[in-house]
Parts: sequence; C-alpha cells; structure tokens
Amino acid sequence: MICIAGHVGVGHVFSHSGFVQDDSQGFAVVGHMIKDLFKVRTKIESVDVDLNANVITIKTKDGGVGQGCPRRGITPFEAEMLKHLEGEEGLFPHYATLKVFGRFYGHGVSEVPVATEYAISTAVMDTFAKNIPEFYVARREDEIASDVIGGVKVKELSTAFLLTINGSKIGVGPVENLEGNVALPPKRGVMERLGVLRSPTIVVESKAYVPSLRVDRELFLVRYNQDVDNVTVAKSIINSLEEFGADYLEIPSAFPMEKGAMEKSVLEVAERIITHADKLKTLDSAIERAKIIAELVKILSEDVGGIIFMDNKLHDILTSSPP
Repeated sequence: MICIAGHVGVGHVFSHSGFVQDDSQGFAVVGHMIKDLFKVRTKIESVDVDLNANVITIKTKDGGVGQGCPRRGITPFEAEMLKHLEGEEGLFPHYATLKVFGRFYGHGVSEVPVATEYAISTAVMDTFAKNIPEFYVARREDEIASDVIGGVKVKELSTAFLLTINGSKIGVGPVENLEGNVALPPKRGVMERLGVLRSPTIVVESKAYVPSLRVDRELFLVRYNQDVDNVTVAKSIINSLEEFGADYLEIPSAFPMEKGAMEKSVLEVAERIITHADKLKTLDSAIERAKIIAELVKILSEDVGGIIFMDNKLHDILTSSPP
C-alpha cells in the first residue's frame, strides 16, 4: 500500500524563504484523483451568505456543504461578489477565490477571502464524505485551527488517498501542524484506518515561486533527502515524469534543516515588528507614521507566513536529522 497525500494551507500565500504560492495544489491533485475514480461532482452549485449570522455557505453539485464565518463580518458588496463562485471548480479553492477577490493574504489580513477558501475546501471534502463509501473524515474543532482530514483506500490500486485542510473557519492562520503525512491526532486516526502510518508516501505540495532556485520556467520539483527519505519513491516519481516528457528539477538534499530554524525565524520577525513599533512611538509626523505602519502591514501580511504555519518543536522533529 502506498499513500498519496495532499493538503490545502488555507490563505498560506506567502511562506518562508520568499515563497509565493498557491498552497492548494496538493489538495487539487489528490482531490482530482479521488473525483475521477469515484465519479463525483465537485463544482460549486450555490453560494449563500447570511449577513446577520456572518456565515458563507458553499454547496457543490453532489451535495457537499462547507461554511466559513469571517472574524470581522461580511459586507453586502462582498456577498454580491461571492455569487461569482457559482460554477467554479471547488477542487481549485485558491484559484476560485482569486477570481472573485483578485488577491488575498492570510494571517487575519484578508478574512473574507480566506474564510471563503476554507468553505470551498470543506464543501469538497464533504462531497467526498457523502458520496464515497468508507471515506473516513476527522475534524479538529477550533476556530484558529479548524482542520479537516479525509481519506479513502482503493484496494485494487494498492493506494490510499489522504486529503488535509489546514485552515481556520474564521479566516485567520493557517496553522499547518497536520500537513503532509504528519501523523498527529486527529489525523492519525484517519491514517490508521487507511493503514498508511508506515507506508511509502508521495506528498503533493504547492505551486510556488521560489526565488532561491532561480528557475525561469514552470516545472515539477521533486524534493527529498537522500539520507533520510525513501529514495525509491522519489526515483519512481522521476521515472514517471521522464516517461511523460515532463520538465522537472530534482533536489535530493532538501531537508534536514538546522535545528531551531523556526524559533530563529520567529525571533527575527518579532524583532522587526518591535523595531518598527518602537519607532512609531517616537514619531510626531503623520507622514512618517504612515510609512512605518505601511512597513508593519507588509511584514504582517507577507513575512509572518513563514512563521505561523508550524510549532517550533514540531518543525525541529520534521526537518532535522534523526540522532
């Protein structure tokens, strides 16, 4: 049995190392495999907005329902805009949200778009749960980390498909402690039922712009560590890409990273925020205050994306070499 895992980091547009990404592509790829195998419809059929209750409700053609409730409410104009989602493919939650709002940021900056992406993603997961026998689902009931995990095993293919929604129903975050194939509760329960706790796993990630790679074209990135990862899985992916004539880049030295890297990044970003805030206290000029606040907003809307997605200790475990 092999496992193919994909997730959506709802609102995780900016990440570490200058990444700018669509962090729903793993969800889209694995979701499309499930959709095609089980013949379910995941297009958005209806969008309803209750302004009084502050709830966005997305419904798919096969009856899946997902909801988001933005922390700072919804305006009547946003409700009108959201109707444009009808007819869009729910398996592309980031893309569909972009088509309506043009751009958005996570971390509580753009709460309505992020809550919308969450509602779309959960509507797709609910579609699978309602229409596919033995599609297992687990949820984490927390406003900040309202994660939903689902999966199904296809015995004929000796393959299990694992989907994770890392997001917040109120449109902040995301916290991605349960991304990829991290086997912590409640995700662990789904993985146990699928029988993939120790299976070779392909983790399908985001579509991203990575400045450090200096790549000037679209390609597949096969990223693994030849010392600690399953090299056979990586080489199998590369063989398939070559068979299909797909352009790819292989990085066999990805991870492990320096232990304490996340903690260090948190301190660096926090110091930048503190420096700007301290300077703000001393300014008499409204123009200068506006400049400082603009810089703070940029840090909070972009740079913090590299530090909010995972706990320090968990990051150390997942990105450091075993002893």
